[in-house]
Amino acid sequence: ANASVTVSAVLTSQFKLVESSTIWGYTFDGWGTTSTGPTENGNTYTIKNISGENEIYAFFSEITHTVTITNDGNGSTVPSGEQLNITEKDGIAISAEAAENFAFTSWTIVSGTGTFEAQTSVSTKFYPTSNATIQATFHSTITNSLSVVAGANVESVDGSTDPITLGESYEIKATPAYGYRFNQW
Repeated sequence: ANASVTVSAVLTSQFKLVESSTIWGYTFDGWGTTSTGPTENGNTYTIKNISGENEIYAFFSEITHTVTITNDGNGSTVPSGEQLNITEKDGIAISAEAAENFAFTSWTIVSGTGTFEAQTSVSTKFYPTSNATIQATFHSTITNSLSVVAGANVESVDGSTDPITLGESYEIKATPAYGYRFNQW
């Protein structure tokens, strides 16, 4: 994407062009006197000895970053795995699908920087601001019940009938009967 500026001035005048604004998603590449590409680098360009009408071009290029999309092993993503060159301004549409007995939790940035339109939505867009790896995370939907039977020498067991979720830590506590000491599970 190129922007052009047309300058008219009196013979032997000097005119200084300065890049005054940044176009979001683009980087300024330089100035040129033809549309084929920049011939002057830097954000200022001085035109000397202007005669008649001169056309000056400001050159910009899209900012792209490499994005890798992964999952935590409990589902899949579209797209998935490969490194993709994504423009900062356009971003990339992403979606996740949970494996059986799992549900989508959220998108996370493993490395790099960027922004999700909706981080907890199964389908969203990601806009990278550097090279990045992003990941879909899922959680188990399986719940079981835990039954612990107190033996003759156990007074009580706390938490012995609560539902538990597969893969999560769970704590139970046994209180020994009078005159007994708890040894081990």
